[in-house]
Amino acid sequence: MYCDPYLDHGKCFLLQDDQGEIQGYILCAESYASFKEYIQEYFEEIKKVAPSFVLRCDISEYEAYQKEYPAHLHVDILEDCCGKGSGTLLMHTLLDALKEHVPGIMVGVAKNNQRAFNFYQKMGFEILVEAEYGYILGQKL
Repeated sequence: MYCDPYLDHGKCFLLQDDQGEIQGYILCAESYASFKEYIQEYFEEIKKVAPSFVLRCDISEYEAYQKEYPAHLHVDILEDCCGKGSGTLLMHTLLDALKEHVPGIMVGVAKNNQRAFNFYQKMGFEILVEAEYGYILGQKL
């Protein structure tokens, strides 16, 4: 339910296995300001169909970093493909596509997702802020 805004307005790269089955993806909105505008429609729908997710329908904590890190990403990879360089491949593909026209990218990571946190740090992301739920990480391009 969080992928639609990126798919409708951003960049998307897919990870396929040898049989052509999708095993993961990386999605990116290149502009936080634009993303903030069009995601509201999706948030309203999420609040209707999944009220327990209402706390996840607030992205205002990213606003302070939008000038230096205007792009925002979301990535998911099936467990069987993790730890095999797939995330690194997807991330490099995205960063290469952005670096000519976007100054930086940010992402939120939950405190209980240590694997993702370690991955982003390995990819060169730095902590911009630690919040109650987790971290906002950023990388200059």
